[in-house]
Amino acid sequence: MKQEDTKQKILDKALELFSEYGYDSVSVGQIAQAVGIKAPSLYNHFPGKQAIFDAIVESTAARYAEGTDRLSADELFDKLKQVFLYSLHDEPISRFRRMMTIEQFRSPELARLYSHRYVERLVDYHAAIFRSLIAAGEIRPD
Repeated sequence: MKQEDTKQKILDKALELFSEYGYDSVSVGQIAQAVGIKAPSLYNHFPGKQAIFDAIVESTAARYAEGTDRLSADELFDKLKQVFLYSLHDEPISRFRRMMTIEQFRSPELARLYSHRYVERLVDYHAAIFRSLIAAGEIRPD
């Protein structure tokens, strides 16, 4: 298996385990076992469990942005439906959301990340859509 393939498999399996059991309940050994490698081999790809978690957060944020950014007024209904279905049914995104729901209680940093990703960012995102619709004359500013 190529190093990049193994690295991605580590991220996929870790996300699966974190979303099921929570970060603190999953060991590096369990991640390695799920991937089909020995625990010391995992350290060839990541310095530790926190680095795996950080990589999951970073890659999922990029994936989410790629799948949901820049809605126009004309595409609003179809795109909002697509975004909702994407968030609900895309397995890595769904697992990430479950993992963050669990992990927000583990640390203040993760609570801030959860709040930013699932509250503040969504409020800002939808406010921008409504400003655009108002500017386009699609809805009244009331």
